[in-house]
Amino acid sequence: MTNPLVMCAALAGLFAAGSPAAADEPASALAELPVQQPESATAAASPDGGAANDGDEPNDAPPPARLARDRWVNDVRYSAATDRRRRLNLFIPSGEPRPLLVYIHGGAWARGDRQQGTFMLSPAQASGQFALASIGYRLSKQAQWPAQREDCLTALRWLHRHAETIGFEGETILLMGASAGGHLALHCALETADETDDDPLVDGVLNFFGPTRMRGLVEDESGRLIPGADRSPIGQLFGGDLAKKEEAMNDASPIEHITAAAPPILTFQGTADPLVPHTLAVAFHEALTTAGVANTLVTVEDGGHGDFLTQPEVLVRSTQFLTALREGREPAVSDAPIVMPAARR
Repeated sequence: MTNPLVMCAALAGLFAAGSPAAADEPASALAELPVQQPESATAAASPDGGAANDGDEPNDAPPPARLARDRWVNDVRYSAATDRRRRLNLFIPSGEPRPLLVYIHGGAWARGDRQQGTFMLSPAQASGQFALASIGYRLSKQAQWPAQREDCLTALRWLHRHAETIGFEGETILLMGASAGGHLALHCALETADETDDDPLVDGVLNFFGPTRMRGLVEDESGRLIPGADRSPIGQLFGGDLAKKEEAMNDASPIEHITAAAPPILTFQGTADPLVPHTLAVAFHEALTTAGVANTLVTVEDGGHGDFLTQPEVLVRSTQFLTALREGREPAVSDAPIVMPAARR
């Protein structure tokens, strides 16, 4: 059977030179974007136009009446809202129900879509070990925070609620994401950790350099906002004027939502990442450990923002993590640093 972790190698396609998505990625955390307001002033309250609901059934979409097996089914609605961003792609293998692996795409909360997940999860599809989903959510030009988080939570609750009808093993739902997708995956896991003791919504997170404290992306060493922060992707996510958005940025920071009930988390973070400082990952790891959460931080020496995903040791350790969770075991992954080859530095 194909090693399930080869799927992690596909993540590198998002950041590789010459890939379609790489051309759209911001050059830095302060890459300027026009700050746009949501399309509708009532977006945060309208079930049809803007804000995600919390997954309660009045705004829920029904599960597909018939879902094809062994092929991707795209544009599946998880919300009563009609926009195409709030849809997901599903791949359900035939035979016995499998655990579900969910991909959340990155792109600075401002670009990217669920089709990236369809590509990146293709090796996992070949392995036959998981049912797969790739979630779409509204981007920051369409709706400001917390719409992105609520969309992902709505999708996950919809999947969990309809697991039997859709055809996957609903007792194990694993999340993975890189950059903004890693941030959203962490948020979904941490915010739902205390909802139930016997059947958690999320059972583990494979996080590749997801930001864990939002202000840390746009502040200098003294803690002051960097000039131009309001025009950055972070500024767009919160509607600009970040000096007045402290509460919103704290709410959007996974480190502020840690509880002892959080599921296992594996984080890979490069020391030379120009977008997400390595210090954020260290602080997050320490906070998780203090709370008693099973977690591992793997530091990639001289690793940037995604240039290390095809390194063999990254794949080995990610495989160990996913396989353990799939089999219902506590992950035991080495936290020894990984050193980038000189040619890749």
